[in-house]
Amino acid sequence: MKKVLICTVGGTLPPLVKSIESFNPELLYLVASRDTIDLAVELKKKAREISSECRVEIEQVENPEALQDCFEKTRKVVLKAASVQDGLVRVDYTGGTKSMSAAAVLATADFRFEYVYTGGEKRDRDNVGRVLDGYEKLLKMPVPLSYLQSSELEHVRQL
Repeated sequence: MKKVLICTVGGTLPPLVKSIESFNPELLYLVASRDTIDLAVELKKKAREISSECRVEIEQVENPEALQDCFEKTRKVVLKAASVQDGLVRVDYTGGTKSMSAAAVLATADFRFEYVYTGGEKRDRDNVGRVLDGYEKLLKMPVPLSYLQSSELEHVRQL
């Protein structure tokens, strides 16, 4: 089974490095903004240090605050990931703007991908900001399929 990881890239690398180390993907898609593209390039290098076999592609979002733009760019990546034969796809929506994270979940909602988020108990800014380096904890999130399915059924009933 080929492992594929999709990550939204924000201002810190350690949470995503932890995700890459944990999953060890053969194919890594990074969704970054123009403000985080340098970090995405650095993450690409780190991914190749973790596994020289890892192929990395970077998709740049023009406006990381615009949900539509984030969705369209992320959806492009998602369709590529979904086309991987015998692929196990994981989505890490930890990094990036809230619009980028929301787009990652929305763009993947109709696929049976795994979701992960890097949280942690120790954070900056009075324990409500970013997780402090070394305190990251990778959390697997359940896919909200039952909610999505019931929402679709309700929509069909209303037609």
